Amino acid sequence: MIGTWVAGACAVALSLGAGYRMLTRRLIVVTVRGLSMLPTYNPGDRVLVRRGTEPARGEVVVVESPAAMRSSEDTGDRWLIKRAVAVAGDRVDEESRAGVRGEIVPPGMLFLLGDNRKLSMDSRQIGYFSTRQLLGTVWFRL
Repeated sequence: MIGTWVAGACAVALSLGAGYRMLTRRLIVVTVRGLSMLPTYNPGDRVLVRRGTEPARGEVVVVESPAAMRSSEDTGDRWLIKRAVAVAGDRVDEESRAGVRGEIVPPGMLFLLGDNRKLSMDSRQIGYFSTRQLLGTVWFRL
């Protein structure tokens, strides 16, 4: 009887360990920097990001900033938080289109804007973001 209990406890421990490893690979905490997502997110807010999911239109995502935006000193601003306004196959509205070629988002690309349009460096200036630059989709604020 004790052997069965020990075997069961070991199985539970292994399952919990595997579950923990899976969660830490799929979830990451990111701290918001800058003003581009005001009023949705403030500088210093922490968000939980899910890796490995394709974003839907309207979701907030974290993407790697283009190398041209990063300083040679790399101050830690490697990641950008933006809203996916259009995903592959979506039409980009005329007002937002500055900086991109064509009006339909190509496969493997995202059209991203900050909620604070006046202060945001986003697809209007940079162009499309590749889904390969995607860290993940914001799940919720911590």
